[in-house]
Amino acid sequence: LPVQCCNRFFCLLQRKMSSKEGEVDGSHKEKIFTRAYTSYQPRWQRFVVKQPTLVTTDPPYNRQYSHLYTSRLMELRPRCQSAASEIVVPRIIELRENEFCTVVGTFIKETNNRPSSTTSTYDGSAISVEPPLQTFCSEKDLLVLEDESGRVELVLTEQATDNRGRSISIHDLSSGVVAAVSGVIPSDSGGVMSVSSISFPSYSNLTLLSQPSITYSEPAPYVLLISGLKCNTEESKNGSHSLCTDLLVDYISGNILALQEQAARVARVILAGGNCGSAASSENISKGGFSEKASKKRIAEAATLPIQELDLFLSKILGTVPVDVLPGKYDPTNANWPQQPLHSCLLPSSSSSSMVCRTTNPYEAILGGKLVIGTDGSNIQDLRQYLMLSNNATMPTELQTLEQTLVFGHLAPSAPDSLHSFPFASQDPFILSDIPNIYFAGNCAEFASKVVTLEQQSCRLICIPDFSVTREVVLVNLETLETECIKIIDDDDHEARAPSTNHATDERMDTTW
Repeated sequence: LPVQCCNRFFCLLQRKMSSKEGEVDGSHKEKIFTRAYTSYQPRWQRFVVKQPTLVTTDPPYNRQYSHLYTSRLMELRPRCQSAASEIVVPRIIELRENEFCTVVGTFIKETNNRPSSTTSTYDGSAISVEPPLQTFCSEKDLLVLEDESGRVELVLTEQATDNRGRSISIHDLSSGVVAAVSGVIPSDSGGVMSVSSISFPSYSNLTLLSQPSITYSEPAPYVLLISGLKCNTEESKNGSHSLCTDLLVDYISGNILALQEQAARVARVILAGGNCGSAASSENISKGGFSEKASKKRIAEAATLPIQELDLFLSKILGTVPVDVLPGKYDPTNANWPQQPLHSCLLPSSSSSSMVCRTTNPYEAILGGKLVIGTDGSNIQDLRQYLMLSNNATMPTELQTLEQTLVFGHLAPSAPDSLHSFPFASQDPFILSDIPNIYFAGNCAEFASKVVTLEQQSCRLICIPDFSVTREVVLVNLETLETECIKIIDDDDHEARAPSTNHATDERMDTTW
């Protein structure tokens, strides 16, 4: 280890030894805390893609993507009709000029600033640095409504509102969103529909989520949300990142004396994607002066280092608390949504334990009677590029986009148009059939949280910050749904600061170590 990193670990070890000496001297009275527990019911099985067998030789890629849009429209159409107050015309082809009508369809948004996928090239070298996100929206965008019978071009009036009574524009919509559109087609408009209101899918006509018996310990337990560990990145090789990761392990395991009581209330840990960083580039390894044979060996070793470090991290905490592991963008699984669970052979040390649950991305489970749904954040980052705030022509925040997907009733409306997904034929697994109690997105630029009320049901929205950048994790109280953002920092004196709480806003609580 570097000298600076060794000094930090020495200070940490010295602080622990002094705490133990104080206990022996009787200056500190030792307290024993019991780990909190909560009931757990996984519900992410609908995201599992069945692999073809000898009996069912129908690979998923033998189907067209149009079936996915058709399934989405068929399932959401009754919910949109329920949300609309006007009489709904069955199909677009039955619309009449100069008559106020309501019709249900799928939005198709043509954005001229969107880069063409046919012009992008890959030179075969290492994964390059991704360009910063930017909105593709402009004043030249065109909005079309489509169903199985045809298309109609839409123009939203300045007074257009949604079913929540909020003003809406073309920049608040994206391709793949299903809604009921109300308006009129003037005879002199050339077949363009002037839209006065849009009704998104309703949740009220659905069967309420069957609440299981709520079982959890007292006081109310926490769920710890972590994303963006980025194992084996350039940051993870830094001594500061390594120390913060080890402090996180100590906190979860209850080895930090001042935070043992809080850590004992953590009943479950959810790793929301971003677990593995991108592997070291083959170009950098080849420049190291190694022979061709040695370079190939080092390239193969570098490709497996991220998942090995993740396995080591899990093995350190699996004996203390259950962990759900969501795959992410650079994790070794399929790139198309929904991403499948990491294979057990990739995590040999931790996957054999019943305390580790390898889940899909998206994630869905019932914890302590609360419905928890979340993703690694890829759907949010992709959707943000096709939305724009009308007042300042910038992308909406991650929290605003997360709320929009809840209003749309769909986890990933931009799939499969821009977010790669499987071509499902019979159903669209990304449709939100229930309003979750907790809805999160991982790998966000900063922590943000708010409670939204939709059809008299409350939902806690959470943007989990990228740990490799912010050193922050999020605690969620399963009883009150209050959130607390915990920041792990390394001061210049290489000591971890004592915990303190800063109520910056009503929606954010920071606990700094």
